[in-house]
Amino acid sequence: MAEAALEFSDEAVFVLPREFPHKEYAGPDFEQRLEMLLGATARHAAFSVASCERGLFIEHCAGCTRGRRDTAAFVAAVRG
Repeated sequence: MAEAALEFSDEAVFVLPREFPHKEYAGPDFEQRLEMLLGATARHAAFSVASCERGLFIEHCAGCTRGRRDTAAFVAAVRG
């Protein structure tokens, strides 16, 4: 999905929440998931990783655009 999005954008940002509003992480914790995500995205220069404090959709959007000027964000949420 991220590679397909690059047809329309110059960057795909993967946002990992530190915690979820209604559940806790099961299995790997935040740091372990972050390490896996960084490893999975390292091969592609147009992939970036960001985090947000909680897992609400609006917080994912803020995580994508934080620190960037003149940014248009198109966000797709995928739940596992």
